[in-house]
Amino acid sequence: MTFYEAIPHVREASRNDIIEIISERIPLKKSGRYFEACCPFHSEKTASFKVHEIKGTYKCYGCDAWGDAISFVEFYDGLTFNEVIYLLAERYHLSISNKSRKRSQQAIKKKTTYFQDTPPLSLKSSRQRKLS
Repeated sequence: MTFYEAIPHVREASRNDIIEIISERIPLKKSGRYFEACCPFHSEKTASFKVHEIKGTYKCYGCDAWGDAISFVEFYDGLTFNEVIYLLAERYHLSISNKSRKRSQQAIKKKTTYFQDTPPLSLKSSRQRKLS
């Protein structure tokens, strides 16, 4: 299976498994239809982080962070989207071809070298540029 073919499979499996994925990282408590916790993305004393098991999504009503299991792992673990897909594909025993993996890693390398070689943009206003 190629990387791009694996994405919908991983997305669907993680949607059904969102409670387990998030509870491996933070403690969740059942509260009615939702599971809740203190948000891991900002400091708070009361739980405003809700996980909806049926929809397969999370939302924080304190900092407005929201998304699915993939985005949660991406932000919480500090990984890229591609790294999360490979991580969750291993979890669900999906094999992604090495050829596909090499291509995505080469694309990432090209992006990082492009941004390293590009000079930073000037944030001066047009008036400040005329004066200098």
